[in-house]
Amino acid sequence: IRDIAHRAGLTERSVYRYFAGKDELVIAAAYLYWDRAKELAAQSLAKQRRRGMTGIEEIRVLLRSYAGLIFTDPAGIRFSLYEVAPGPIAAAIRRGLADGTVDPNADVKMLYYNAYDAILGVIQRMSVGVPSVHELDGHARIDALCEQFTRAFAAPPKQ
Repeated sequence: IRDIAHRAGLTERSVYRYFAGKDELVIAAAYLYWDRAKELAAQSLAKQRRRGMTGIEEIRVLLRSYAGLIFTDPAGIRFSLYEVAPGPIAAAIRRGLADGTVDPNADVKMLYYNAYDAILGVIQRMSVGVPSVHELDGHARIDALCEQFTRAFAAPPKQ
């Protein structure tokens, strides 16, 4: 807080007039970041827009714009990235490979990280209450996401 106050030309006390604590400040910064990201995505679409552009083509441009943030602003995208030692999921994958229930031809490392990151992303959004999380039942959304990744790991049925 002291560093932020100093860079903003404020006192710490002034910062606490606007934010009750560090967590509120971080959440406000995250909202500002994503507002900027949405504006950049809209600008990207405007630059690439052409007559007759379809919705799916727009989706492609927008998704690539958002995904490109990791390359154009890697420091900004790092709100909460935690790398942990292999845990229960890694052990379950090894067990599944051994017992034949996990597809040995699947890129399990890619699936593991994609599942972890996707689920983390959804729960982060749910934790701060962004408007889109209220459009669907949170439990059903998490269950569906987990089921999708579970099916992606699964070995094809034996014939």
